Amino acid sequence: MIYLLVTFEMIKDILFNVMFVLLFIGVIVFLIYLKKSSKESKVEESPKNENKNDLSLYKELKEEQIKVIDGSIDINHVKEEAFKLYKELQLLENEENDEKLKEITSEELYKKLINNRLSLKNKHQKYVIENISLNDIKLTNIVRDKGNTILTLHISLTLNEYILFIETGKLVKGSKTKFVNKKQIIKISKKAENILDNCPHCKAPINHMSSFCEYCKAPINEKDEESLYKICGIENIDAHLL
Repeated sequence: MIYLLVTFEMIKDILFNVMFVLLFIGVIVFLIYLKKSSKESKVEESPKNENKNDLSLYKELKEEQIKVIDGSIDINHVKEEAFKLYKELQLLENEENDEKLKEITSEELYKKLINNRLSLKNKHQKYVIENISLNDIKLTNIVRDKGNTILTLHISLTLNEYILFIETGKLVKGSKTKFVNKKQIIKISKKAENILDNCPHCKAPINHMSSFCEYCKAPINEKDEESLYKICGIENIDAHLL
């Protein structure tokens, strides 16, 4: 009888300990579930709280403010040129066409781009931006510097952005298929329009009253055909791979 009582008490103690352990495990699992649910909730809510394409925080210059600095500036044309140059820059970077890249960038930006590329090449990697589309663009600042007009634009883009290993093509970061939103600050410089004094064909002096060279008879466009705009700076506003 005494043996049965002792056994019963031992079973009670074991059951109590088992129930305590199960309760403890249950509490831990419940806390983990709550933490995970909280994270998922934040991820789901973030697009509602913040529009990643939105440039409403940045105030666009009014036309009269721009004309005070440079009366020849057309806002829409500048925006078109800035986006066109940005796309061309990324294409030339992907192709590593340094000769043409140098033509559309300032010396400082050109060196920065080359250094970034070489830094990745040392790790046998390559950075790619492609499939670029424009969400929004604003002209936010304009200044004169040594005869050039420097224009600052805030730009919102949708694109593919990734880093891969050069030899294998294996992805390091980013995605070739998933589109991301990217906001950047782009600076472009507009040089003063140069009026030609000499024929670009035979180098003879130009008669500005004529549309043809008096010496070689070639047609003359008195304005220098070299691009007026160059990209002189690119800065990321939000998260980026580099």
